[in-house]
Amino acid sequence: MDILISKQTFISKNEAKLEDVYKLGKKTLGTGAFGTVIKCRHRVTKQDRACKTIAKKKVKNMAQFQSEISILT
Repeated sequence: MDILISKQTFISKNEAKLEDVYKLGKKTLGTGAFGTVIKCRHRVTKQDRACKTIAKKKVKNMAQFQSEISILT
């Protein structure tokens, strides 16, 4: 099975509340140094997405955090 990933597949910026835009699932897809990746569904398009939640209390090094955001973007 081939999966097509293009720049248009990604959401570059969203200023609304996450829960207003996505229905958050309970399935954890993975964990990392800053947070957890969960499955979610865009409420309008019904597309499945992966949402990474980052716990503010885990951010101790702002440079590493900004690097993580840059990578995700």
